[in-house]
Amino acid sequence: MSMRSRGFTLLEVLVVISMLVIMAATVMLSFGGSDDKREAIDDAARRFQVAFSMVSEYAILNQQMLGLHVSGRSYCFVYLDENQQWQPFEGDGLMREVTLPAGLSLELQLDDLPWLGDDNLFDDGIFDETLSFNQQEQEDKPQPPPQVLIMPSGEITPFRAKFDTNQPELQATEIAVVVDGMDEIPLKRQYANELSE
Repeated sequence: MSMRSRGFTLLEVLVVISMLVIMAATVMLSFGGSDDKREAIDDAARRFQVAFSMVSEYAILNQQMLGLHVSGRSYCFVYLDENQQWQPFEGDGLMREVTLPAGLSLELQLDDLPWLGDDNLFDDGIFDETLSFNQQEQEDKPQPPPQVLIMPSGEITPFRAKFDTNQPELQATEIAVVVDGMDEIPLKRQYANELSE
């Protein structure tokens, strides 16, 4: 007896259909993750833009010197107190310190050069021979100066803040958001791939 082949069995058809469903779900999830990251980056950039505008208006209305300090994935607004020391704003408003969600990064550029953060050549304690890490000494250490100054006249230090993902598999340049501050407010926000340089 010879066996004749007449087509596919039901089991073979079900296996092929289930493989197609799994591949389609994988593709949908990978695109969905990119959209979620884009939305998270856009939200972080929009929040920064609104907060910076409010702080700039506060500086003008109160005739007070303010600044922006960026450190890693966080940024905070600072003010110059009567002792000429930079102090962070306290409270729950938009001016408090903000740490970006995991997976997002913030890069600050001044005069087309990236700010290197805490790697400061002129750090006062860089050549300190006594390397004590006393908690009291760290609390007494003054707030570092801001990278961006916000003048009472409304002028600001020119800067560019780039909000991005630190996950290279998401093709970060396509979903990065850049906030430009060139001399005065309002800040301009656009996607990195739309920049004309």
